[in-house]
Amino acid sequence: IETISSTEKDLTSKEQTLNFTKTTLVKTIDGMDVMLTKMNNEKAELVKLGDKLTDAQKAKLETLNHSITKTEGLKKETTSKLNEVTTGLNQITVGKIELAKKKTSLQAQEKELEKAKSTLTIELTKASSKLEQGEEELNKGIKEFELARDQALKNASIDGVITSDMISN
Repeated sequence: IETISSTEKDLTSKEQTLNFTKTTLVKTIDGMDVMLTKMNNEKAELVKLGDKLTDAQKAKLETLNHSITKTEGLKKETTSKLNEVTTGLNQITVGKIELAKKKTSLQAQEKELEKAKSTLTIELTKASSKLEQGEEELNKGIKEFELARDQALKNASIDGVITSDMISN
């Protein structure tokens, strides 16, 4: 369970980092969208002028086209990174769910183990008590047997049974 708790902490730390990164990427993409909108509006205004463009405006249009292309490329890369971060967050969520399941399972197993220990302790106590009772019964039986044997030997003694008359005949 300690390993699971440590892994949970690691995942939470990584999750926080990825969430921060995701927020930053979303803000960056939003900023790029604003810039692209402005550049495309400015481009549209210049394109409307058609043949009336001055050399400076033509240069600006060329610079805008280059900037739009570059910004769209950066936005595509940033969106790709955002998708990777989102995938990572999803994997962390799945990992946390799996860890939670394992932790719950281990806790249930620990409870079962505690129950088994308790049951074993109770059964060992009962068995010990029965052994003590059995030992007492055995000792009592041995004493009764020894008394009965002594009595039987005493009763079986031939001292008073054979008389001198019996021997002479």
